[in-house]
Amino acid sequence: MPYVRGTSVDFGRDVLWLWQQAGSRAASQRVEVEAVSGRVIPGSPSEYSIAHPFETAALIPCFTPNWNTNIPVARIDSSRFYARFSTTPPARGATIDYALVRGSSATVTTGATSYTITHNLGDATVAVLVATSWNTTVKRTSKAANSMVVDFSVSAPSGNAIYWSAHSDSTDIYEDSDAVTGNATEFTLTHNAGIINLPTFFLPNWNTTIWFTTRTETQATVRFSNSAPSGGGLLDWRMKRVSVN
Repeated sequence: MPYVRGTSVDFGRDVLWLWQQAGSRAASQRVEVEAVSGRVIPGSPSEYSIAHPFETAALIPCFTPNWNTNIPVARIDSSRFYARFSTTPPARGATIDYALVRGSSATVTTGATSYTITHNLGDATVAVLVATSWNTTVKRTSKAANSMVVDFSVSAPSGNAIYWSAHSDSTDIYEDSDAVTGNATEFTLTHNAGIINLPTFFLPNWNTTIWFTTRTETQATVRFSNSAPSGGGLLDWRMKRVSVN
């Protein structure tokens, strides 16, 4: 497994990383990526909004919660994004990891149960992270050098969108695809980072929700709402590097 390096900036329960800032403050300094681990969700809302520093609505989000829920994207504007929860968060202790990168969503054809993501990275192993604007699980069914096909458990309603982000290996992220034992209901990712709160995101090759159960300085354990296929499953994951410019 890869090792994660760097230092974190800790804001209470959140660990916030901003990097890839370009230009001077007087001209065009921009946040390119924001990743947060352990964002507390107070109360038990069905929708929750979070401020962001990008000054644009053209953003790609991804999420991992610590309870069993889908997280559709309700909307994004130039200062905030809004996430919905398919199941009510626990009254106490509900958290999410989330990340935002610059990019644009794509409209999904009404009634579609699959979508082909074209990323043109020339890398069939790349971990692509996906969010949608409707309540559905997403699984990846095939991967090629320049594209990936995902399936939806619920067909796309009219006017809905898919959000996806993909990067080849770089110093900014760590990613892999791990085998999951057949019929498993949980998986432990060993990252050896020495830090508990690392924003980590997942995409399986079967229909399931995924949520954190325990996290340590070297591992993160997630649970599945639907057990892995009897022949075994695959779990793509991406972990954000601790880095501040």
